[in-house]
Amino acid sequence: MKKIFAGGGFLALAACWPLAVGKFTQDAYLRNAEELKSGNVTAEIVNYDRGYFSTHVETKFTIDSATANAAYIDKALRDFTVVSDIRHGFLGVTSHSTVQFSEQAQTQVLDALFGQGVSPLAFDASFGVFSGTTIDGALQPFTNAQIESGKLTFTAQISRDNDIDVVISQPSLEVHDVTYYDNQFSDWRLHANGKMEDDIFLGSVNLDVARLVANSPAGDNWDLADVNWHYDAKLNEERSRYSMSTGFSLAGSSPETSMVDALNIEFDFSDIDYATLVRLVEIAKRNTQSPSDNQMIHGLLDTLINKGIGNAGLKYALVDNDNQVNLDLNLQVASGVLNFSNAPLALMPALTGQFNIDMSHALAAEHFPVELLYWQEFAKLMKFNLEGDQYVGSLSLADSMITFSDGSQVPLAQLLMMTYSVEPTAVAY
Repeated sequence: MKKIFAGGGFLALAACWPLAVGKFTQDAYLRNAEELKSGNVTAEIVNYDRGYFSTHVETKFTIDSATANAAYIDKALRDFTVVSDIRHGFLGVTSHSTVQFSEQAQTQVLDALFGQGVSPLAFDASFGVFSGTTIDGALQPFTNAQIESGKLTFTAQISRDNDIDVVISQPSLEVHDVTYYDNQFSDWRLHANGKMEDDIFLGSVNLDVARLVANSPAGDNWDLADVNWHYDAKLNEERSRYSMSTGFSLAGSSPETSMVDALNIEFDFSDIDYATLVRLVEIAKRNTQSPSDNQMIHGLLDTLINKGIGNAGLKYALVDNDNQVNLDLNLQVASGVLNFSNAPLALMPALTGQFNIDMSHALAAEHFPVELLYWQEFAKLMKFNLEGDQYVGSLSLADSMITFSDGSQVPLAQLLMMTYSVEPTAVAY
């Protein structure tokens, strides 16, 4: 008999579960709408009609004037309604939503951008009771004279721990501007994976563009292939030190634009004190520029330097017609420097680093003609060698001393003073 009652209890629970899932969903939806009331975008639930297996929801969103003005959002688009039809299941819910604007916004703005009567944005979502959230959506193509595009699609996966994985892609995007540039982006894709912590994004971002064409009325034209920008940020295991790297690269360009065959720029800023960085971000977010905040920034920068920097690095590689420029700079700051903002020379004994150069004279003359005017004296000062067409050399820094590639040394302070006195030559050699 107990087994019969147990089986009946399970069936009763199973029968009630979609309703319970619907109730969980409603509670979470109301809670999130309430939290939005104090943000830059407010939400008002216009209609919430919950049934056993399905729910119909209409939510009005309003962007505040300051945020809308900063983002140049048309007044007619600052209010919109998300209409969602939700289905309750045993392990979660699924929904289909469309974004609807006022009749004024549709006729005055959206019809010109997307076509008459076209609803620009729709998305599907699934929410698991024991798993995360998945959102798939699309923005309809632009058909305006200033903007033409293919359909933009996006997918987002959000875990229960708020880790986010987002992919946004579009086959084509053309922005026409007769005053500045006509820009054409082909097969671009953005992929971000990570989470926000303490207003700092931890994770990776990659933006890839198969082809980027930019034409100006003045004839300054670009035609670039395989363009990439990437960003990566992480914490150490103790979550006390922060590291970040970012870079830009392109694999080629058309000969007509006189651009380079390949370019790669990498920057990293690693192993810095995370707690100090968080406080700096908090002040930057306030953006008051008050004397007290400026004083705090100076103090926090002193703390950041005092706790040491694992590495600040720059890599630059440029290739054109088999000529190349390679620069590699790395600097480290040992911990223990006191009162840096008032006594910057105290930083010198804590600095170590390395600089390497391998640069084509012909390529530098083509791409950096003004800078090359200073190069003759600078190359002599740094004791770089000219081997064929290539300038080759290295510098190392330790104990406030610069060591050249030939083994000779000079104090860092003296070299800096000598560098400031370099004068351009009349003709670059």
